[in-house]
Amino acid sequence: MRIVLFLVPLVLGIYCLVDAITSRDDEVRHLQKTWWVLLILFFPVVGSVAWLVAGRPQRGPRHHGPHQQAASAYPEYDRPGRFAASDPAADEEFLRKVSERAESQRRGTAKPEPAPAPQVVIDEGVLDAESESFLVSSAAPESAVVAAIRRANDRFMLVDELGREHADGAALDAAFEAHDEGDLYTPNYTADPVVTDAGVRGYVDCKGGIDPAMGETMRRILREELRKLGASVHVREHDGT
Repeated sequence: MRIVLFLVPLVLGIYCLVDAITSRDDEVRHLQKTWWVLLILFFPVVGSVAWLVAGRPQRGPRHHGPHQQAASAYPEYDRPGRFAASDPAADEEFLRKVSERAESQRRGTAKPEPAPAPQVVIDEGVLDAESESFLVSSAAPESAVVAAIRRANDRFMLVDELGREHADGAALDAAFEAHDEGDLYTPNYTADPVVTDAGVRGYVDCKGGIDPAMGETMRRILREELRKLGASVHVREHDGT
């Protein structure tokens, strides 16, 4: 019984609130619609009864067309002349322009495919267990090649024996401290690039050999930096002489 006493006012209040909100402003009686909504919200029982008795629009017979009720929810559709009849001449002009544009695109030449990105070819054996020196040849200016190798050298020094490239010196130091299986090996040093007749020479000192994981990461770094040259590049082993 208590549930019924609770549900009846609740349902009545919801019904009256929805009824008030959806009613047309000019059909609400005695008070403005906003005041009726507030009255029902703050005083559900009293407000609902008052709405039904004194505020609810009188539902008299209506003789509207089949779409009048739907249109009344959107006042802009009730305005006469809101949507003027289309101009046949304007429609023909629009269709003509669309047809001309489609024909122009059909006859036009196809867009050329973008040129393939310059390749960076790194020979097998570069920066592996027996190769610490490499030679770079490219159509790019020698100064640009030197700069690319220097950038790669800076990154080489942040690569450990496990093939991990660390973000900076602090991150590398943290990796040293966290490594509990002896010393963590990294390159001893990198030599400044040297311009020769055969190309630009680079060198990474790793005590005579580079671990496989470290070498793989170094080749990736070298490829990334040389790719920025925007020209074809060939990297091969150098015998150190």
